[in-house]
Amino acid sequence: MPLSSPIRSPLSSAIRGVFERSRGPAGPLPAPLLTAASVTVINETSANASVSANRNNGVLYWVATTRATQPTATQIKAGQTHAGSAAPAAGSQAISESGVQTVFGGVIGLTQGTTYYLHFYFETDALEPSNILTSASFVPADVTAPVLSSAEGTQTGALRLEDRYFAA
Repeated sequence: MPLSSPIRSPLSSAIRGVFERSRGPAGPLPAPLLTAASVTVINETSANASVSANRNNGVLYWVATTRATQPTATQIKAGQTHAGSAAPAAGSQAISESGVQTVFGGVIGLTQGTTYYLHFYFETDALEPSNILTSASFVPADVTAPVLSSAEGTQTGALRLEDRYFAA
């Protein structure tokens, strides 16, 4: 018997059968799913956003709207609100890994003091649709530190160096 031929015995066949049954057939992938939408306001016109995806290929779409009412997948892909008008901000990006997806460049073009919601939608390369996920509401606000505009006025109780060391 040449060394290159496999060993055929009832035991090796039984072990191979157990191994093949334990692996099971390769089943379908889970449906695309978006979870954990997060938004952090940066300043009065922009915010950072992220969402988690369970699949590693396709395109993530998002729109910012002033209503919690979810647009359809077609509207999100077109950058529209649920009413079909242009969303204040919208975008899309490729997904190449599953897990947290950060919106590239952030969400820009927002108006200070306006309440917004982000609506996310994901479609795989095989055109499998995900759920539509809506973030909690957020309001871009002025987060700039105040700037002192005038240095006029007096200090009370200030100790000058010459008062302490050069007093007569």
